[in-house]
Amino acid sequence: MTEPLRHSYSKDVNSLRIAMESFTQLAKDDPQRPQVLTDLRARTGALSINLQSEIDKCNNLLSDLPTYVDRTPHGGWMDALRGTLTEECRKEKQVCTSLEYDLSFDLGSTWVWSNEVLGVEQA
Repeated sequence: MTEPLRHSYSKDVNSLRIAMESFTQLAKDDPQRPQVLTDLRARTGALSINLQSEIDKCNNLLSDLPTYVDRTPHGGWMDALRGTLTEECRKEKQVCTSLEYDLSFDLGSTWVWSNEVLGVEQA
């Protein structure tokens, strides 16, 4: 994972928090909305935590891999170990990418829903 991804992730989470604050205020005005907002916040919050955890794991593997490669002799089981570590990195990257997509989708759904709520409020 690269630094721009982390920056993008942080920006998305901050945008989500701002949206949630707005939704919470709207929920105070309508007793039927709080449960929906609570569920949405819990679901998105859990996804954000999972994504950050996976990104951290991926970053750790990627930063450790060159050290393993540089310090181990080539040939035999060492090459097999390097292959295994590389494969683990690839798996983690896939998990990160998948979770990042899920978070982006969730954020998109959140904004669509917020526009609907704001449209109802303004009508």
